[in-house]
Amino acid sequence: MNLLKYNKNFKNKKDAEVARILGISQAMLGQMKRNKTFPSILTLKNFFFKTNGKMKPNDFFPLDEWKKELKESKTKKGEL
Repeated sequence: MNLLKYNKNFKNKKDAEVARILGISQAMLGQMKRNKTFPSILTLKNFFFKTNGKMKPNDFFPLDEWKKELKESKTKKGEL
């Protein structure tokens, strides 16, 4: 999850309140913030609507980390 966008959109709210707004558990929200789990389609939609479109589904993918891993894997294993 893009924590900068998350913090900007929910700046004065505690995780328990954000979880309630989104209809998920506080534990699930914590796992998403640590990139340990991916939200359901419904949760992605709720994030999008509750932030007036400011948080998008791509904000939940750690693309910078993946790009780094991709670069490293190309030098080690080659392409598919």
